[in-house]
Amino acid sequence: IVMTEILILGLISVSFAMVVQSEQLINVIKGVNTAKSSWNYYSFFSQRNIFAQFCMISMGASLFKYEIHKKKIYLGFVLLFMFNIYITDSQTALYASLFFITLFLYMRFKYKIILILLGFILLLFLVSFFPINLKVLSGHYDSASGLDSMSLRFYMWKSGFKELSSTHCWLLGMGEGAANIFLRKTYSYGSFHNSFVDIIFNGGIIKLLLVFGVYI
Repeated sequence: IVMTEILILGLISVSFAMVVQSEQLINVIKGVNTAKSSWNYYSFFSQRNIFAQFCMISMGASLFKYEIHKKKIYLGFVLLFMFNIYITDSQTALYASLFFITLFLYMRFKYKIILILLGFILLLFLVSFFPINLKVLSGHYDSASGLDSMSLRFYMWKSGFKELSSTHCWLLGMGEGAANIFLRKTYSYGSFHNSFVDIIFNGGIIKLLLVFGVYI
């Protein structure tokens, strides 16, 4: 029942976004002012990342319903939610969704080694013929640093991991609120824009395991 309710709410939210905010949707598809358009594509939620996260949760509910009923319409819902996540350009939600879909396929695939090899070959093909350009992954730019948001996030994560290594704080972290203090000095941000990195930096691997334990 809970999964059905989540799925219904998810479908209502994407329907609302695609109708009421169709201008932003079309702009992103056409590549017109994509940064502002994706930022304003948030359905009836307060912010696009929240909308994208709910789409990800709804996608999980769709996969659950598919496993129960084996109806292809639920796979169609998965694609619908993924499409809306893409339009929001919420990178954390997008990568998390791709990870869970990959995990779902891995668990259901009988010959797992073949799936791994195919994934590796696909990755080599993409890297060889389509060199990775971080600017392609995001249209949002930080005026202070002059970097696109994806590159900026990688720099923040790298500096945070370097700080944890130099202080030997991987296990327990730097303390609650440490991420805000650390990032304000260099990047003028209060978060790593990645929940997992925030958790590790503040509370270490132990806190991350506790968080996973609660959700599991």
